[in-house]
Amino acid sequence: MKKSLTVLFSLTMFSSVTTATNLAPPKRTIDLRHVINYLETSQGNPDLILSSINESKGFKTTNQAFKSKVKDFGLTKYPSSFTDYVMISKDNVVKQVIITNVHIDCKTGNELSHQETFNNNGDLVKTLTLSGKKTNLYSSKKSAICKKL
Repeated sequence: MKKSLTVLFSLTMFSSVTTATNLAPPKRTIDLRHVINYLETSQGNPDLILSSINESKGFKTTNQAFKSKVKDFGLTKYPSSFTDYVMISKDNVVKQVIITNVHIDCKTGNELSHQETFNNNGDLVKTLTLSGKKTNLYSSKKSAICKKL
């Protein structure tokens, strides 16, 4: 009797773990080839408002921001918005991609930012949401971006 209860309990546990695994939401991923192609061919894009490439210690950082109509994050809507892409690569291999959707009010300096960081496989590894006047995520770029929005 004890053995049959142990087997039954083990099967129940396995079934519960399997069900939980199957019900877990899929992990968000991106197609890195699509991002690379989008950034490499964006120079003629009329929505491009900021573009820079920096190289340091063997790493190349490509940063481009585009005017966008991003959806509200449920907190607040600001009059202007943009999407910022940062691609970090080494030896022509993408190591990390950071995509940030930003709502901004250029008059008050308030912003709402949602940032997603993806690894070299395109898997989401980190998210960050900031709001308020003192997020400073774009403080150095704010005036240049606001002039173009």
